[in-house]
Amino acid sequence: MSFPNLGSTDLEGRELIPPRIVDPFRHKPVWAAYKFRRGFQRAEPLSSEFSDLATAKAAVDALNSNRPAGESYYFFKVYRLAPQPPEPESEALSPDG
Repeated sequence: MSFPNLGSTDLEGRELIPPRIVDPFRHKPVWAAYKFRRGFQRAEPLSSEFSDLATAKAAVDALNSNRPAGESYYFFKVYRLAPQPPEPESEALSPDG
């Protein structure tokens, strides 16, 4: 069974990145558990706090294995938020105005 790995976003539309073998954030507390509904790419975060990858994976494994029977329409995965591009500076604030 395959789950979405690309093109996933949180409820605010921010891009989510799955854990990769080589990831500069692999050992940083930037990971979270997200709840997906089957067939949808938008995910609901389960906490407002981030954790390290091992903790987030343990939480997801426990959540997926403890779902009540018949509730297979959703599942949990570990992701981090993609870096956000810097906002462009307003032209109204430029000295050349």
